[in-house]
Amino acid sequence: MSPFLPQPVRKLTPSLALIALLGFACSLASQVQASPGQCPSGHDCLSSGQQRCMNAISKGYRKLSSAYGREISKCIKKISSPLSSVSLEECLSNVDTRPKVISAQARLLDADSQLCAVPPPLGFTSGAVASQAAINQELGLLVSVFGPDLGAAIPSAQLECQRKVFRQIQRCRDTGLKFFNRCKKKALARVFNFDDAAENLGRGCLHRNVLTEIRLTGKPKALKRHCRGGIFRQLLNECPSFDDPEVLSPLFPGECSGPTDRGFTFCILERMRCQMCLGLTTANDLPNDCDLFDDFNPEADGSCP
Repeated sequence: MSPFLPQPVRKLTPSLALIALLGFACSLASQVQASPGQCPSGHDCLSSGQQRCMNAISKGYRKLSSAYGREISKCIKKISSPLSSVSLEECLSNVDTRPKVISAQARLLDADSQLCAVPPPLGFTSGAVASQAAINQELGLLVSVFGPDLGAAIPSAQLECQRKVFRQIQRCRDTGLKFFNRCKKKALARVFNFDDAAENLGRGCLHRNVLTEIRLTGKPKALKRHCRGGIFRQLLNECPSFDDPEVLSPLFPGECSGPTDRGFTFCILERMRCQMCLGLTTANDLPNDCDLFDDFNPEADGSCP
């Protein structure tokens, strides 16, 4: 097994309390909203401190994902230099020690210790769990695209194609995390009932507001520009083919190598959605079935275990 495969995260038992939190604001336009600092009688609301805690963890998750992903891309670029004597595996093994990764991880853990002394009743695990989930997301994305034998897949004669397409996939991931965090922040302020919040958060903010938009409509425009449009543009400009499996499979010998039902770009987006779903579900303690969210197959097909 490759040392760069995602490491297991000890997942906390999903609390039913987590189920009332996030999807309400994103999915119900007519929902009543309390005034700041006011909770309607007979309802359960998150305090402003609990909301700050959860939003800070989400922000830290995105920052750590971005920092870790950039360092992976730097490793892919570094080995393209004829002066480099470092292998891809050696470079990747040192990503955890890079200053920007250490700084992002420290800020995430600090947010937990300073803002989350009293853990929120739902939508929360810990800074440590969120940190490992973010790292697993980036490593899982790398293996999904290039396969577990990274040294054999990278570099190739088309290294620039590989590097730029993968960097675009990371931009899409970062945009998706930004919109998830934005939706989550609004939802946290409008939760008046903890009974169904976690499930609604997963289905509202993650499934409907981010994953579905990445796959189908590409709205808002940033998702279209950074996801479907961006990946297609990089394939067209930097690669010998933009959707020919016979040409692309040797360059991206991961889960999208060989013929696919909907083409390479859609397959890559499904793999990215799977890794995002797994990471955010773990970090936010959501009761999601990512096997249903990644490709929208109404039946579990093992595409995102």
